[in-house]
Amino acid sequence: MANAMQELMDMKIWMLWRWATDQKGKPTKKPFAAKGGATGTDDKWSHTWVTYSEAVKAKEHNSAAAGVGFKIPKGYYFIDIDHKELTDPLVQTILARHDSYAE
Repeated sequence: MANAMQELMDMKIWMLWRWATDQKGKPTKKPFAAKGGATGTDDKWSHTWVTYSEAVKAKEHNSAAAGVGFKIPKGYYFIDIDHKELTDPLVQTILARHDSYAE
């Protein structure tokens, strides 16, 4: 899986995000391009995406950036399980069924 992580890090799929408030007043992550300006996760924005290292470097120089995000590339899928420990039986079942990276 380490190779898959490096493969993802080398892809131009990365962007920055900042905290914003949605229409209901709830905090949300709003993406923006590492070089500034608008971006999104639709392929029409692919010209604004950068590699992971470029995104991390851009975040270091942009005080508005709260984090680094990415577009899920074709051929990959992600399972996001929040508020569970890796030892949780549900998490262990999911990990056993998928050859995956977990954190």
